Order: sequence, then C-alpha cells, then structure tokens
Amino acid sequence: MRKFLLLVGLATCAPAPPTDVETSVHEVVREAMAKDDGRVDFSDLHNNHELTADELAYLDRLYEVFFALPAYLQSEFRATGKIPAIEDIAHDYRIHADGVRLLLTVMTSEPRMPNLILLDETSGEIASIDEEEIDEFVEKSGSQVRLVGWVGKPVPAFEVSTLNGEKITNRDLVGKRTLIFFWLTRCPICRRIAPTMVELYKKHGGAELEILGLNVDEALGLDVSDQERREFISQQGIEYPVAMLDSETRSAFGNINVFPAMFWVKSDGTIGELLLNYQDLETLESLVQSRGD
Repeated sequence: MRKFLLLVGLATCAPAPPTDVETSVHEVVREAMAKDDGRVDFSDLHNNHELTADELAYLDRLYEVFFALPAYLQSEFRATGKIPAIEDIAHDYRIHADGVRLLLTVMTSEPRMPNLILLDETSGEIASIDEEEIDEFVEKSGSQVRLVGWVGKPVPAFEVSTLNGEKITNRDLVGKRTLIFFWLTRCPICRRIAPTMVELYKKHGGAELEILGLNVDEALGLDVSDQERREFISQQGIEYPVAMLDSETRSAFGNINVFPAMFWVKSDGTIGELLLNYQDLETLESLVQSRGD
C-alpha cells in the first residue's frame, strides 16, 4: 500500500505535458527552422493565418520571453553566481519547459543571433553565458519586447520631432485615425512596403487618415546617414511626417523589434491593431474603411 501511494505521489508531482496549443506552436517554429537553416522569421509566423487566436497569442508570448531571457540570465547570474535551470526559467516566465528549450535552441541556432549562451550537449541546460555579448545585445535590443495586450489600450505617451522640426505627441493623435509606422531605411521589407504607404496616404491622408513614420535607424545604432535616409524619403515621394525614434519612445512601444511594424490608433486614442511585416494596400485600406474606427 505504501508503495502504491508513493507511486501515486510521484505521478502527481510529474510535470504536466505541454498543452495542444503549446505543442502546435512549437512544431510550427521547429518546422520554420528546419526549412531555413535554423533561421526564424517571427513576423512571417505572426502573419500565419492558419494559427488560431490562442496559438498566435502564445507565439507572441514566446517572442516576448525570447528577448527578455538574456537580461534575465545576466541578472540572475550576477546576483547568485548561478545560471538558472530550464525548470526555473519556465517557472519564472510561466511557460512550459519545452517552450524554454525551444527558445534556447533558437538562441543558439539562429545565425543572426550573437553567441550569448552555450548549451550542455547532454542535458540541454545552459552551460555558460557570455556576459559581454549579453550586455551588448541588451543595450541594442532592450531587455523586454512587448507584442501582446496592446489592443484596446491607450497609445503610449510620446513626443518626437519630425525631420522638418515639427513636434508630435500622443495628444496630437486624439480625434484622428493614425497609422504609426516603425521602419528602417535599409530594411528590404520596409523598402518594399514604402510605395504602398505612399499610395495609402495619397488616397486617404487628411480627414480619413494620418500616418506617422518613426525611423528606427538611430535607436538601433545603425550606420545610416541622414543624407541616405532623406534621399530615400524623397525618392519614394513620402509626404506623411517622419520622425526619428528615440530610446524613450521605443521603450514606450514595448521595445518593438520586428520591422516594419504598424500600430493602428483609433480616433479615441486607443490601439485597434498591431500589424507586423509586409501588408498590402487592401489590408491597410480595410482598416481605414472599417466601421467603428
């Protein structure tokens, strides 16, 4: 009888398996990595229309944790002298250990990522971290990225100056329907969507729509000259206001780290939608023409 009770106790303490939603998303990410030599284009996954709402929310949560992990590991190591175990990370971030293992795999397999950590080949646990690399990564990318929970919330407080010297704040958006457009000068997808944004503004700019372009070059420390940026804006015929994103505004918008990104702000000053990656004219016009802002 005691043996039976002991077995029951052990079974009760065994970690629960990942949910169907978690398992499905993990498979999607792994399939994407397998198809592209370890690369993961999060914005493509985010725009996967086959994902359910729950799967998309969990995918966004994984992305947030991914960018929070380096700073977390650094902080824990410097405070305790120990690197957190996978189960500890899972507990602290309230995600399944399989999700943590997946994120660690992405961190060490994604060719665009610096060498932040080294995994133990046998256990899969983090064997060591590179403090200098993590410090540099956190400085450039921020310690947290937020992609969920925006819809229905007031647009963050901000103040930016356009390239023409005009100040624009969140208060200026009240009563307007605005598309806040985060972009990089040399980002291929940002360049591809530029004519679409110009066409959208020509057709609907004014009473129906305002577009505020926030260029992220300087916020990410990219070596892009002001002349190159202005030449691109001129060549594309961009007439909507463009400002340089500063670190405070980037932080206010959740350290946005996927480009292009667009926050659709309704006339009451609340966020109606967050769009990532390339969007066609039809999709953007549907926002402008939608009822109830």
